Amino acid sequence: YSFGVLALETLTGKHPCELLVSLSALSSKNIMLSDILDPRLSLPSDRRIAKDIVFAATIASACLRSNPKFRSTMKCVSQEFLSRKILVVDRLQAISLLQLNGRDL
Repeated sequence: YSFGVLALETLTGKHPCELLVSLSALSSKNIMLSDILDPRLSLPSDRRIAKDIVFAATIASACLRSNPKFRSTMKCVSQEFLSRKILVVDRLQAISLLQLNGRDL
């Protein structure tokens, strides 16, 4: 769980308390990933960087599932980093939080 909080804090630039209060409300809505990213940073034009962001957000989402039984373990997270599956990303702006929640690790 804490890895997901740290990853999301890094992506959004927000304090964990701000994140966790709004996380459950955001995850049930069709909010776009690009809308929660740190506004101080411009969206990447490099497709590889966009893939890295989606990869990190997917792992964070899997670690933050509301039911602890369905959260990814650190063993699973480390295996994901080692195997680093290729994610297809056309545009970062087209990825929603609901889509991230639906990805399995």
